[in-house]
Amino acid sequence: MIEIKILGLGCPNCIKSEKLCIDVSSKNKFDALITKVTENQDIFNLAIIKTHRLIVNAKILLSDKFKTKSTLIHLLTNATLEK
Repeated sequence: MIEIKILGLGCPNCIKSEKLCIDVSSKNKFDALITKVTENQDIFNLAIIKTHRLIVNAKILLSDKFKTKSTLIHLLTNATLEK
């Protein structure tokens, strides 16, 4: 199972990122647990200073917005292979 955490306070990019993760995971049959981390204290506890981050299996993979679906598919495929 891939553990995906989307860190952000609820901006349009964070919402888009969550939808993209759900869409890519379901369409590509990734076994993924997707959680949204929106509370400042929870984000701070993860030692993240700036928000809108994507953490996959405890590794920060992307910051800012995702460029394309294919980028996310590639990242999640690699995360699956690393397990």
